[in-house]
Formats: sequence, C-alpha cells, structure tokens
Amino acid sequence: KVGFTKNAVNNMANKVWQVANGFTSSLLRECAKNDQGAKQGSYCAEAADIFKWVTLDIFGKVTFNYNFGCTDSLSTTPLAHSLNYTLEDSNTRCKAANLLNPAYQLYWLPTKRNRDYKHHSQNVRGLMREL
Repeated sequence: KVGFTKNAVNNMANKVWQVANGFTSSLLRECAKNDQGAKQGSYCAEAADIFKWVTLDIFGKVTFNYNFGCTDSLSTTPLAHSLNYTLEDSNTRCKAANLLNPAYQLYWLPTKRNRDYKHHSQNVRGLMREL
C-alpha cells in the first residue's frame, strides 16, 4: 500500500506544474524563433520524444527534486539519456529470451553493450551521490 498526505500531493502537484510551465515557455520560445515560411509560429518534434522529455522531468522533480532539463532544452539531456539507457538496458537483459545468454547477463564481458551500460550507470550513480 502507498499512503498520500494532502501536503505530499500538493507538493507533487506544484512540481508537475513547474515542469508544465517550463515546458510551455520552451515551446513558446521555439515557436517564436520560427517566424517565417510554412512553419511560421510553430514547433515540430516527435510526439514520443516530447512525452519522454516531460515524463523524465516530472519524474526527476517529484522523485529527486532534480530538473533533468529536457523540457527546458526540448531535447534529451545527457543525464536523462543515461537514465533512460540504463532502464531500457535492464529491461532488455531481463527478457526471457536473454536470461540464459551470457552476452546479456555477464556484465564483465568486454562488449559494447557492457561498456555503454557502465558509462551510463556511472552517470546515474553520480547523480544519486549528488542527491
């Protein structure tokens, strides 16, 4: 079970609004840059990327009180990329088809996947130490 207090919910809601307001400001700033041509006053990006940026920033603010900065820059920041990489890598390694595959389970093997995982997990651990 998870319990929520009124203060905790209000605090989380305020942080979600902070991300939403920052995201809106970033979108408006980018729209203002496009003041000519067919895309006048608009901003285009992949919807999946936008959802990921907003989700990562809300997760960071609510969970760690940390701004990953994706919605500020309208891009996946290096630290957000590392967090996302480690989550996706863990999901891949845990798939039933990979559970008995040494290339996926033995982190010490000198593979590109393991080197990338080490790099990104060190970035995430650095954030956790800061917090």
